[in-house]
Amino acid sequence: MYAPVAAVFALFAAGAIAQAPEDTFNDKCKYLEQLGSGKKGQTIITAWCLDDAGERWQTTINLNQCLGNNAGKLVWQDKYDPPPYPRLQCESNNDLTNFTFSGNFDQTCGPCLFGKLNNGPPRNLGLKCNCLPSPNGVPKYTDIAISPNNGDAQAVNLVDGRFVCGSHQGTKEPRA
Repeated sequence: MYAPVAAVFALFAAGAIAQAPEDTFNDKCKYLEQLGSGKKGQTIITAWCLDDAGERWQTTINLNQCLGNNAGKLVWQDKYDPPPYPRLQCESNNDLTNFTFSGNFDQTCGPCLFGKLNNGPPRNLGLKCNCLPSPNGVPKYTDIAISPNNGDAQAVNLVDGRFVCGSHQGTKEPRA
């Protein structure tokens, strides 16, 4: 009954890396991988991407900078800086209390697996997680597209060979 969840958790606990099977970001990136081994605050994607001049760079960004949990659903939202911990916003609606974290999605979501999504275009790659809808809630499945991302300004986008999301820029290093 819980074997698939346990298997995914064991995969990340062992430090495995999830890699996209094909080119992404309009065929400008290769070798897109999820790093972090399931550790909170360290859900990172990295890839080799072309800049506007056709040079290939390695770019990396922490998804906690731009991905949040809104009542159990992954949403693109800019991380509120600082604090060292996620900001909790409460909304009361007909006896239901929902909570939203600004960024820092992996504080309340996990395990998360990077891979092909069943909905959307054929090469729709994204993040699949179980997220808490409330502090004492039962985790529920949610996913979000990473490539393509439907043009959301808060989502991960490629700008001149560098991942950016919201107001955050990822690293951009020459390919060794």
